[in-house]
Amino acid sequence: MKFEDCPICLSEMHQIDFDHPLQCARHCGYNFCKNCIQSLISSSKDDYMEASDGNCHVKVFLTCPNCRSDLSETIRDTLLLRKADAVINASSEEELTESQLLLKSILNTAKVRNAISNARRLEAKALGTELDEVDEIEEFTEEIGVEADLINGVHRSFHLPRPPSPTFCKKKVVKEDPTLFAGLDYFLSQEERLYVTELMSSGETANLAEAAQLLFFVAKDAFSNNNKKASTLERSESCKSRIQNSKRSFVKKSSFLDLIDEAEDAHQGFDKKHSKSTTAGQRREQIQSMARQVQIQNEFPIPVRMPKVIEISFAEKFELQFIDYEWDGTVMDAYSKLSIGFNRKSVRQKRPNNKRVRLVLDGDGDVQVEMPGQKRILVGHVGHSAGKQGTMLGDVVTHVNGISVANKSSTELMDLINESKQKGDAIVMLTFNAERSVAEALKRRSDVIAEP
Repeated sequence: MKFEDCPICLSEMHQIDFDHPLQCARHCGYNFCKNCIQSLISSSKDDYMEASDGNCHVKVFLTCPNCRSDLSETIRDTLLLRKADAVINASSEEELTESQLLLKSILNTAKVRNAISNARRLEAKALGTELDEVDEIEEFTEEIGVEADLINGVHRSFHLPRPPSPTFCKKKVVKEDPTLFAGLDYFLSQEERLYVTELMSSGETANLAEAAQLLFFVAKDAFSNNNKKASTLERSESCKSRIQNSKRSFVKKSSFLDLIDEAEDAHQGFDKKHSKSTTAGQRREQIQSMARQVQIQNEFPIPVRMPKVIEISFAEKFELQFIDYEWDGTVMDAYSKLSIGFNRKSVRQKRPNNKRVRLVLDGDGDVQVEMPGQKRILVGHVGHSAGKQGTMLGDVVTHVNGISVANKSSTELMDLINESKQKGDAIVMLTFNAERSVAEALKRRSDVIAEP
């Protein structure tokens, strides 16, 4: 039974609708379009549905309209695969809607890839088809010719060269690292947490600065809304006008991830609607999350100076003071505490005693990544306004209004700040610790955590 048009809404059926049919237990062959599957799933979440006579007593179940087979465990997988393949098979991004572009941006995340792979495996099992698992590898083509006797074959002195080993196309899967969010886990969606983790572990100072800006605006929006959790879309709109020099903005939440969660719940045999977390359950999750953060922090220490952003208003007295210092060019510097003397002229560097720092650095000593003597600017005096925002003595100033101040002096830094004030800017944004040693330390730490 194959329909050219959807038997429910009468719209045209697409190839993906035929590639991923309903996984009906009776194999009756009934099928309908992706949009009708979406509507059926949405309707099933309501306890009751209003009937034509106004009575609310009709309950929508996830069953096959033809043979009444139960589809509650598989229909979300079917919808998941149709949505994914519609994006994967698109010839250009111009064909994709906004929601499909969001899905495309998260296709390579671990959660999405695992969900799609699992859905394909379950579909193949339900439909009795073979799962096509073809890895992209380089093909070896034999280009060597040799004369051979038809009876005895080639001479034993001749040896064929071994073909090259196949090269598999691998992509690093970014896993969420809760120790990088500065305590803002609750105010970040899962996509945002993955995005911040990717920026922080990229090894690029520009990405560190961007991640610090994003976390700053999340905190600012969260606390300005009386600690209420703002939606991802609201934060995205508020950040767009502020991060003008950023190439990427907040990742909006994709409904595809909600579909994955619902599919996982269906596989476990219960309806997510009737298993809402209680306050006690949420508290247990928070405790477990905090325990996990402590465990990761203990096993894989983060640098003592993490990237952060503050805003200083020119309406107030500018109390920050800076001093010049030289970086020794090592990654170990990111784990070394910088103490500023009372005269703001002497700087003492205290190396860590934590043996697990060596684990992060993979036993490579201090890891020299630049030549010694690189100029940098330290905070020598904090003041009230900057101190309230978390600025500490010894923080390294790396950006002013998104502009890097690497290898500049404290005098040049103050010139940039004064120039911003003369332009009529009400505030100046300062980024700290988005420097090479911290970037390399976080990248190496991410690689060690990812090791099996």
